[in-house]
Amino acid sequence: MLKVEVIKTTKEFQNLREEWNNLLSESKADTIFLTWEWLFTWWENYGMNRELTIFLIKEKEMLIGIAPLMICKEYVAGLPVRLLKFIGSEEVCSEYLDFITIKGITIFGMFY
Repeated sequence: MLKVEVIKTTKEFQNLREEWNNLLSESKADTIFLTWEWLFTWWENYGMNRELTIFLIKEKEMLIGIAPLMICKEYVAGLPVRLLKFIGSEEVCSEYLDFITIKGITIFGMFY
C-alpha cells in the first residue's frame, strides 16, 4: 500500500538529502537540476513568499517517489490564486524539472 507524506518545512526538506539523492540515482530523471543540493539551495535563496509542498511516496517505508513542489500566490485576471509549481521553476530557473521515481513504476498517474 502506498503512503503519501507532505514536507512543509525547510528543516524537513533539509533532512531528506541522502534519501532524495539515492532515489534520484535510480530514476530516469537523474539530472543535476533535481539533486537535493540544487533544489535545496534554490529553496533557501528563492523560496520566500512560497509554501513548500514536497510529496513523498512510500511503499512499505521505502521511498519510491518525490514530487518537489511549492505553492505560489499570484494574481490571474486580478484575482488571487494559489498555483502548484515545481521548486526551481521561477527566478533562476532549472533547465529540467520532473517527478523523481524509481524506474518502471506508475506514480502520479504517469508511467516512469
